[in-house]
Parts: sequence; structure tokens; C-alpha cells
Amino acid sequence: MQNFRDTFPETYTLLTAWFADDGKDNKVIKEFISEESAEMQKKVIEEGKALLNGEEKYRKQIGDLANRAFDNQQQSEEWLQNIIVQIEKNTANS
Repeated sequence: MQNFRDTFPETYTLLTAWFADDGKDNKVIKEFISEESAEMQKKVIEEGKALLNGEEKYRKQIGDLANRAFDNQQQSEEWLQNIIVQIEKNTANS
């Protein structure tokens, strides 16, 4: 049985490494975009969209992996969707 890390490896890295401690999401997103390759960004976009359209068991883990306290699962999904949109804007301009 696959886990989150196996199923969405790049998104797992984004959530656990980039967002683990810093509460300033916009700063983290800008740093991710400036430091990661376009290929990595595209993988995160693809995986993130698959995650948001996939199994609920994985979507329930978003907040915990990112070390964020959301009121509910919908908020965590909206948060991730916003991150994906910001990364997409960057890749469209590249």
C-alpha cells in the first residue's frame, strides 16, 4: 500500500521541507519558486492537482505535513490550491 510520500513525492517535499517551520506562506512560496527548477515546480503542480482530485485519505494529511492548523479539510485544500496557482503563474511566465 502506497503512502503520501510514495504517491506524491515532490508535494511531500514541498509540504514537509519548505513549509515545516515558517509561518510566512508567501515568503516560502517565493523562495520555493526562486530556488527550485521549473521541472520540480511542474511536478508539484501536477501532483498537487492529482492530490486535490484524489483520495480523501491523502487530502486529510495536508495540514499535518505542512505543520499548519486548519479549521477543516476544506481550508487545507484551499490553501494548497492557492499555492499551486501561485506556482503555476510563475511557470507560465518562465
